[in-house]
Amino acid sequence: MSATRGAAQRHHQEAHELSIQRHSLAEELADVSRALLSENYGEGREPSLMEDLETMHRSLKELESVKDYVLVLDNALRLRCVACI
Repeated sequence: MSATRGAAQRHHQEAHELSIQRHSLAEELADVSRALLSENYGEGREPSLMEDLETMHRSLKELESVKDYVLVLDNALRLRCVACI
């Protein structure tokens, strides 16, 4: 009987420690989530990390589109020059 009581107490203590860890992780996750969400409602506030990443991603896509367009024009001009010869 005492072995069972000891095991139950250990399990209870372990569950308590895991509960504390879970709450700590939940708080850390909430902090990270807040850092990623937009809080850029007023003037003078810095954009969030997520907003910066989204802006950079859009810029990258635009630059890739411009690059593709320039390559098409370059190929067209090269073909035109070859046809002139």
